[in-house]
Amino acid sequence: VASGSEAVLGLPFRLLCIACKRRSETPAEASAEWFFRGEGEAAFHKILEYSPEEPPWVAPGPFLGVLSWNGSRGTRDLQDLSVRLEAVGRPHGGHYVCRLRRNLTFEGYVYSLARNQTLRLAVVER
Repeated sequence: VASGSEAVLGLPFRLLCIACKRRSETPAEASAEWFFRGEGEAAFHKILEYSPEEPPWVAPGPFLGVLSWNGSRGTRDLQDLSVRLEAVGRPHGGHYVCRLRRNLTFEGYVYSLARNQTLRLAVVER
């Protein structure tokens, strides 16, 4: 599911990332990572990591105290990997990658997969 692409300066904004399984009867465990690359920057860097067993980790810098987990809770199989910016600032405009890592458990084996969703966020005055 694609996230919105424009956030208003100073207001909260939810970066939407949904990763539903095709077969709900298959047991699974998942974790999420978010990466960011500002406009004009060459590389992405990790800004948030979430695992159901631990509190979310947010990187020091412009996202600390502003970015929070806003996805699935109370389950080891994450379907909603969304995050929330409490007050969007100019440094938050750029490219984001939401990465899902999921282990599906079948009889006799575990299948691991990773999926990335990329979005671009523009920060606007209103």
